[in-house]
Amino acid sequence: MRIDIDELTLVYEDAGSATVTYRETQTWNEGASERRATALFVLAGDARVAWRHLHETWV
Repeated sequence: MRIDIDELTLVYEDAGSATVTYRETQTWNEGASERRATALFVLAGDARVAWRHLHETWV
């Protein structure tokens, strides 16, 4: 399986978080699928980035 991500767009950002959208395409021997995703990233207490929420919609 291969996963490609493109059309990355920053939707919102502030000092502690960012929301991005992107297109994800998965390909494998039998075919392919495509989805749109929105992800929310936040700064964790130890200054690392944490993936807080993900929403995917099949295209």
